[in-house]
Amino acid sequence: MKNAYLMMPLGVLFCVVFISAAMAQDWPQWRGPERTGAIAGGVKLIEAVPDTGLTELWKSEPIVDVGGQESTVGFSSPIAAGGCVYLYLNQKVKDESPFRLTWGLLNRLGCFDILPPEELTAKMEAARTSRERMVLKSDAIPAWANDWIVRNLTHAQYVTVGARIEDRLIRGAEAISLTTLNQLEALKDKPYTQREELEKALADTGLEQERITGIITELTANRKRALDVIFCFNAETGKTIWKKEYPGALFEYGTSSTPAIVGDHIYVSGGKMIYCLNIKDGSEIWQVPCPAKEVSSSPIVADGMLLIQAGALCGLDASTGKLRWTRPEFKGIHASPTIWRKDGRAYAVQNIGLVDLQTGNLMWCVGGGGGDASPVVADDVLVSCSPIGIIHGYRLAADKPQEIWQLPGYSPLPSTPILFQGHLYATKAQGGPLFCADLATGKIVWTSPDKGFGTSAFNTESCILVDGKVFIDNHGAKGEYYLTMVRANPDKFELVGKGKIVTGNLRSSTPTIADGRLFIRGKDALTCYDLRAK
Repeated sequence: MKNAYLMMPLGVLFCVVFISAAMAQDWPQWRGPERTGAIAGGVKLIEAVPDTGLTELWKSEPIVDVGGQESTVGFSSPIAAGGCVYLYLNQKVKDESPFRLTWGLLNRLGCFDILPPEELTAKMEAARTSRERMVLKSDAIPAWANDWIVRNLTHAQYVTVGARIEDRLIRGAEAISLTTLNQLEALKDKPYTQREELEKALADTGLEQERITGIITELTANRKRALDVIFCFNAETGKTIWKKEYPGALFEYGTSSTPAIVGDHIYVSGGKMIYCLNIKDGSEIWQVPCPAKEVSSSPIVADGMLLIQAGALCGLDASTGKLRWTRPEFKGIHASPTIWRKDGRAYAVQNIGLVDLQTGNLMWCVGGGGGDASPVVADDVLVSCSPIGIIHGYRLAADKPQEIWQLPGYSPLPSTPILFQGHLYATKAQGGPLFCADLATGKIVWTSPDKGFGTSAFNTESCILVDGKVFIDNHGAKGEYYLTMVRANPDKFELVGKGKIVTGNLRSSTPTIADGRLFIRGKDALTCYDLRAK
């Protein structure tokens, strides 16, 4: 049988692997076997989360540097195939280089790269020091901040500066002044060989001594460099089967690309390189430089081509890693491309256009798309989320698309919708409701009566659908992780279960479900829970 697979053309092998994956309920890539966020049929799952929580089957070995605290960066999601679970990490390890104020540290102090408009900045500053804010108890502050954002920001403002404003509102009067933050930003990445040099530079910004001491302490204890680390775990026991490490690149949020498996190969986009490894033992098949930095787009492999959004849409030869073509019309590093097949041809689909998979020829390009959410294709319909809050539905064709509907204000950015059996399921951003829409017409058929399903400004998780249920992960103010289950019923909203299952999980990493097991990436380990019906 092994020799027969080796003799198959890669395009045929792709189809065989994905058919087998669907039968085995594997989750071999970002957004599942068909890139729609859903798996139909398979293992019967529980109907409600027990009051005592889900049964923990196992927790992996630590996935952080020994002695480190939250030393991984990036928010890639686990994938599962063939009885194994795979996880890529952009991992931090200790570094003995000169002291530097990295963007990640500055960001934790309150610096952001995009400033709100002047008028909005003034309102934000007044709100964070207001008596209304000062009298709040700590557990009420996140909800207050979210309500303020909903009342005062447009959706476009939320997408661009929502995280900055939420951060300052939560910090309240303890936030560093904007003047001092601007001076701190000017020190970004400057090398200081002596601690005293850095202390003086910080003092010159007007920063208080207590904060200076905290910064020096953090830099002394936690200077880091990055590694690209790929794990392979046994899906039943959690035992590590193999682990590979490569020199990585240190970024503010890290690289958050989720790997893809086709046949015996796993494809991983890291901090500096793109890797192709053998899934059985992690042996390297090839590695090539990644065309862009801090890429969080997840690769997809079809018909001998690897697609990834890395500054431009890139097509690589899946067998060698050689770059075959690029399409600069497609910008960004976050949205993940998908595949559309029609009349015997395969096309690469990105948010705003269509490209011939083999030649890289641009078939068409339209406006309105191009956000961080990934495009989704089903039944010849493309769903694309724009960065200004609109979901677009297009009828696909090789020559040009036909826009068939729009949903203004419903975009789940930066999350990605689910397409399942002729319907779209998604959560509105800013802690909004869950909703269901008819895929053919865009008509909203129901909206959940309660909010709180959508992600906040700091989260990027996407909901998934397995066994006819939509699974949504929500976060409490104290780091609790809630799993919510809603039946994928186009006739009505039907909540079937919600419960707290873990504390201290990693925000922004989407959960994975395969063969009735739920895989959650935590801050220090990968945890597996039992979802199978008894």
